[in-house]
Amino acid sequence: MNNKYKLKKIAEELIGMPLAKFSSDQKLVKNHSKNNRLYYFVANDNKEYALKSYSTDKFHNRLNVEFETLNYLTKSGNFNIPEPIARNTEENCGIYSWINGEKVKNISEIEVYQVVNFIEKLNKLSMKTKLINFPNAKEACFSADIIVRQIISRYNTLNRIAPFNNDLTEFLRDDLGPLITPLIIKTKKQYHNTTIKFEGEIENKNKILSPSDFGFHNSIKNNDGELYFIDFEYFGWDDPAKLIGDFLLHPAIQEINFYLKEWKLFYSLILNSFKKDPNFNKRLLMNLPL
Repeated sequence: MNNKYKLKKIAEELIGMPLAKFSSDQKLVKNHSKNNRLYYFVANDNKEYALKSYSTDKFHNRLNVEFETLNYLTKSGNFNIPEPIARNTEENCGIYSWINGEKVKNISEIEVYQVVNFIEKLNKLSMKTKLINFPNAKEACFSADIIVRQIISRYNTLNRIAPFNNDLTEFLRDDLGPLITPLIIKTKKQYHNTTIKFEGEIENKNKILSPSDFGFHNSIKNNDGELYFIDFEYFGWDDPAKLIGDFLLHPAIQEINFYLKEWKLFYSLILNSFKKDPNFNKRLLMNLPL
């Protein structure tokens, strides 16, 4: 039995009816996922679904994190997200409602207001959610010290494999390596000139439920111009300054027309969103270069 046929049978069992169509055509699924195998299917009742087959990660259960997150968000408010339908934990796959639309390529005020509105909804929900209900987001950083530790850890990992790649060796030696120590020293000095401790973690009340890999690159614009957000495999608690920093600096942002005017609007709106956290903007600006 080939894998596609096996997954089709699983989908039929989870939906409870035969399928009229089951496809992995890249023209259909290209807007929805990169890290996992995704299938588009139509049940006999003409409803459209996505079946997501997750890659195995013994340290992080992507299926359960995403499915339970979407279930919680669906029950908690009006979030533009896929609806979780069913899952098979043994086969590591889940079924979700299908979002028809296209990847976002051009950012206007409309998209900025929508993404800020989504973040504000998450922030409001975070205030009503107990910490114990969710784990920390993957690679969460509640202090500048944790960010630096992650940078050094990744740098050391790259150094271990660098001998097998000349370009990587030169990049680490000539470009990245010389930047790290001066940047850390500069950031520590900036923290020293504030009341925020470099090693100090933010208060629990200022933490936010974060998708972690959040941004326009993980959104789909439907035919009505509404943004739907996807990929919640790393969801959990994090510093909102980390969430916004990742949003602005994600490599995929280079593929999107997000210009200075809209960037400034986003920044001004976000400052207002987190005005109850007196150190939010300071953390964001000091940590952003890291």
